[in-house]
Amino acid sequence: MPDLGSLGAVLGTVVDENKAPMQYAAIYVMNPKDSTTVTGGITDENGRILIKDIPWGTYFLQVNAMGYSKHFTSEFTLTQANPRYMLRQFAITQRPEQLKGVEITVQKEMLQQNLDKKVYNLESSIVTEGATAVEALAVSVLQNKILSPVLNIHDPRSDKRIDFVGGARGTAGLTARVDSGEMAAAFTVSPTKMTELLDVADSGRVMPPKSTWFEPKLKSGLLIHEF
Repeated sequence: MPDLGSLGAVLGTVVDENKAPMQYAAIYVMNPKDSTTVTGGITDENGRILIKDIPWGTYFLQVNAMGYSKHFTSEFTLTQANPRYMLRQFAITQRPEQLKGVEITVQKEMLQQNLDKKVYNLESSIVTEGATAVEALAVSVLQNKILSPVLNIHDPRSDKRIDFVGGARGTAGLTARVDSGEMAAAFTVSPTKMTELLDVADSGRVMPPKSTWFEPKLKSGLLIHEF
C-alpha cells in the first residue's frame, strides 16, 4: 500500500477509450470557487496517479493529455472522515484532429498562459535571415539564442543540466519532466527537413547534436545520397 500522506489524497488510473493505460497524463486538483490549481501530478507508465497531502476541502480534477480532450470530474470533498478520492479507470477520449471538409490553420500566440506555467512560442519571433545552413536549423536557433546566452549551456553533449527526450514521447514527455520537478524548463524544436540536411551537407558543414535524431529506429541500414 503506498504512503498516502497525512491529509487528503487522489489515486487511481487513467485510460484511453480502448482501456489502455494513459502514460504521463497531467492531473490538476482544482478549487471550484475560482478554478485555481491547488496541486497536481502525472500518471506513471501504467496510467496510475497518486497525489497526496491535499488540504481538506472541496475540489474537482482536470485531466490533460497530449492529443486528448480536456476532461473534468465532478466535485468531491476530502475530510478526515473521507480522506481519499478514487479515480476508477477514468477514461479520456482523443481530440478530433480534423473536421470533414474544413481546413483550419491557426497561428500560436506568442505567450500562452496554461494552468500552472507559461509557454513561449518562438516560432515566428526569431529571425534567421542571413544565417548559414547550420545556423538556420531550429536546434541551432535554440542553442544560439537561448541555451548559450541565457542558460549558459554551451555544450549540449556534455552539460549535465540538459537532457534529451525523443520525439515519440511527445510534449507530454517533456511536461512530465518539468511537472515532476526534475527539470525547470522544456523546449521543443521543429524536425529537421531533408532540404535542410542537404543544404548543410552541400556547404561542407556538420549537423549539430540531436538534429539527426529520427524515429522509429531501424535495426540497421544505410543512407546513401547520389552526387
